[in-house]
Amino acid sequence: NTIENLSSFQRSILLILQCLKEMWLNFITNNLIFLTSIVLIYRLLKEGVRQKYFLFFIGFTGVSTAVASIGHLTFLPIDLQQNLLLISRTLSLASLFCFASGTIAHFEYNEKGWIRFTSLAILIGFTMWLWKNNHFDAVIIYGVISMAIVSTTLYIKNWSMNKSAHRRIITGIAFTFSSGVLFALLRNLYYHQACDLGHILVVLSLIAFASGFKRLSLYEIKV
Repeated sequence: NTIENLSSFQRSILLILQCLKEMWLNFITNNLIFLTSIVLIYRLLKEGVRQKYFLFFIGFTGVSTAVASIGHLTFLPIDLQQNLLLISRTLSLASLFCFASGTIAHFEYNEKGWIRFTSLAILIGFTMWLWKNNHFDAVIIYGVISMAIVSTTLYIKNWSMNKSAHRRIITGIAFTFSSGVLFALLRNLYYHQACDLGHILVVLSLIAFASGFKRLSLYEIKV
């Protein structure tokens, strides 16, 4: 039978099964990021990488997606879902802040007080916006500012210092930015598909970032 010939009950069952499939696929791809982050942190530590900001960046990214995977389980109470997603998005802001802070410290701009103050003030502003509306747009826009604009500019400006590392890190930024753009453009029409493809892009970005971090010749960054 075609879908048109199915009874309303049969259509409801098919719709429920489709929703369950999409929900659990989203759960799996979210936790793929989490597992990837654990493996990458272990390997970076094993290879002697001790740049705390960048390790926290990978760690916060992984934990935020693990929390999000639970927050997207539709059988949970809606209030619990929203609270979990708020925690996940707050952790995402923290991960982006760590990435930008690590980049700024790497190029020794953290010695300027006004830069540290501005960076923290921007984080606080976006965190307040997020806590007021609990909308992922706050994370996307903060990511554009902290990662796509500020951090990318610094890596390109200092390109000759370490071309191999900077190339890999910028590749990671490109994957991350593509994930955000994909979600922003397609979420109204293909929400689950945009999320799942975006998660795969984030996994690729973390692999590229870790490869770049290994090639950076850094001093120990104090958090």
